[in-house]
Amino acid sequence: MVRSAETGRLLNTIGPLEQKRYLSPLGWSSDGRLLHVSVALETGGDAFATIDVETEQQVAWTAFPEDVRRISLSPSGDSLGIVSSPDPPAGQERRTRFVLRSLEDGSEKVFTVQGLERFLWDFDSRHLLYRKGENRLYSFSLDTEEETVVVEDMKDLRLAAVSPDGKYWAFEHYPNTRRDARILVLENYLPESTDSPGSNDQTTTR
Repeated sequence: MVRSAETGRLLNTIGPLEQKRYLSPLGWSSDGRLLHVSVALETGGDAFATIDVETEQQVAWTAFPEDVRRISLSPSGDSLGIVSSPDPPAGQERRTRFVLRSLEDGSEKVFTVQGLERFLWDFDSRHLLYRKGENRLYSFSLDTEEETVVVEDMKDLRLAAVSPDGKYWAFEHYPNTRRDARILVLENYLPESTDSPGSNDQTTTR
């Protein structure tokens, strides 16, 4: 359901359906007019729908094959991240693909990078954050395809959310006992400069 926060009116954005569908909002366009929705069909497979909340009409519909595992909207609202695991050729190992699809012109770019099965968008919509290997947190550039380690040891932490301006990261903390689950919010920054040798000033670290 979509309800107007100004008038309280319930919008008829999705009418009667011929088959049962499970809908999950992915996010809004930057102007707040288009609502992007992930649709799981009871018959199998996923789809992506776009609804214009001013006209209350569905303006786009794209069905995906059953090998699609996840659909995620970028913070900017102009790109889709699609994770899929297509059947490999005979004798080859199954590999996960990440497809970056532009919602503006429909163009696609395909990446095959281990770890992108579970990722978060960074605030700029041009980097993906994910954990793999020895509990490291990585950043992957969608422009240069460079992979960078941003946290060496995540221990019992899982990155849960990135603030819209990128200044803060929220982590979920799950120790081995599972009895002390917490959410930590850490400021994400590097010092502008370090103290010069012999300086009496102390560098402040958070």
